Amino acid sequence: MSWAADEVGTVAVGDRRLERRILRVLERLGERPDQSIPCASAGWAETQAAYRLLDNAKLSFENVLAPHRDKTVERMADSRRVLCIADSTEFDYTRQHKSMAGLGPLNYEHRRGLLGHFLLAATEEGVPLGLVGADLWVRDDEHFGERDLRQTKPLEEKETARWVQMAARCTEVAGQLAHTQVVYVADREADIHELLLQIVEGHAPRVELVIRSQHNRSQGNDHPYIHQAVAAAPCLGVIEFDLPATPKRDARHVRAEVRSARVQLRGPRRPAQGGSLPGISLNLVHVCEVDAAVEEPIEWFLLTTLPLGSLEAAVEVIEIYRLRWTIEVFFRILKTGCKVEDLQLEQVRRVRCALAFYAIIAWRVQFLTMLGRRVPELACDVVFAPEEWQAIWIVSQRKPPPNEPPPLNQMIRLLASFGGFLGRKGDGFPGPKAIWIGIQRTRDFVAALQAQKEAATCV
Repeated sequence: MSWAADEVGTVAVGDRRLERRILRVLERLGERPDQSIPCASAGWAETQAAYRLLDNAKLSFENVLAPHRDKTVERMADSRRVLCIADSTEFDYTRQHKSMAGLGPLNYEHRRGLLGHFLLAATEEGVPLGLVGADLWVRDDEHFGERDLRQTKPLEEKETARWVQMAARCTEVAGQLAHTQVVYVADREADIHELLLQIVEGHAPRVELVIRSQHNRSQGNDHPYIHQAVAAAPCLGVIEFDLPATPKRDARHVRAEVRSARVQLRGPRRPAQGGSLPGISLNLVHVCEVDAAVEEPIEWFLLTTLPLGSLEAAVEVIEIYRLRWTIEVFFRILKTGCKVEDLQLEQVRRVRCALAFYAIIAWRVQFLTMLGRRVPELACDVVFAPEEWQAIWIVSQRKPPPNEPPPLNQMIRLLASFGGFLGRKGDGFPGPKAIWIGIQRTRDFVAALQAQKEAATCV
């Protein structure tokens, strides 16, 4: 499929045959993202070639993703503001740990796998543009659970350093974009003083942050702690929004009061660095659910460098934070849709390489899902090759395709119909599952139509 050539066509591993094979494997896995490598490949010879590729020492997680990161930065240049959303996730291979060498402990020692930290770029409308940063690592068994050492270790030796590194990556990307503002967005794990200090004192042009506060920090003597300070501020107004479902809660409609304040974060002590860090002045937005019929109403404290002063400005920060959910959807597609935790590859190095391919595929599924919603009138040939949209049209409409490419939203709905999407009046937009099934079936339709043309030529 042509999208694969667009994403990784510039991959460089020092071997043209391997580079062509990388493209071919991405195409095959993208055609059947929820199938095993043998099922996605066209025959035994291609299956063997895919396994040899994953075993090749020239291939790595980093060099497969490199051209995709470059393409992502190109897409970012078209937007006034882009959110760079950071989060970590686990890849659980506990079931395969006896047959897979090199795994490490997850949250419990008996759970084995890898950990990943990703930086996903998205527009203000929630359309994912791609990954601009990614890292995979395995925890060390020897020092697992040694919590007493965390206060004495320097930051660069901790897992939390990856949050700071991704913030530095935002600064690097912003330096490549002349007119795009980059906003680093993260949940409570990113509430790290070094990270905040890096962005605030770095004075990087066009780099801002929106991070959910985890620590109720001191502002110094005779001043309330930051959470109490903003909670005591005047209410700017009441907003309403829909809260998505998670494994721990149902979806619901939320009414919340909004407050904001300027706070001074006192610098924490860092024994490993021989003293205390400088303090930081930041804006803080408080979101507190009211009239909630649940035991745990939401209460968010959002640290930001964006200017405040009105309800509209505070709501803008809240809307940015709510788009953090975009990366959770990416993880769900990667794990549930692409089934990366079912990989049987025997070695962690092979798994790392395979995860690079599937990360690009998961992004594309999410990209197609959201792009049709946000820009429905865009011509579908922006993301579909001619043979793809024409095959979708012929099979679904039972008539020749039009001369001009149909609108993207129409084509996405036709594609999703192959995955069970009914398209009734109240059905809304198709989801990722219907789209990734539709992608698989589309590839079969393209192959069938090409075979029919070849047969007709022979006759």
